[in-house]
Amino acid sequence: MITVTKRDLIELGYGPSFAADIIKKAKELISENKMTLTQISEYMDFDSLQYFSVQFKKNMGITPSQYSALIK
Repeated sequence: MITVTKRDLIELGYGPSFAADIIKKAKELISENKMTLTQISEYMDFDSLQYFSVQFKKNMGITPSQYSALIK
């Protein structure tokens, strides 16, 4: 059985819109302020908070914590 993760798809460049959609959902969850960043990264199936932060920054230019502080 072959398992493909979000990380695999993102690293393989499986469409920039795929990564953008994931980050868009993460932004919504951050805006709701009901979950921690760790919970959001787990909910979004990222391997770690660090990997989530790296991908978020690649797409947004800022880290999830910086984004969270900006919108508050």
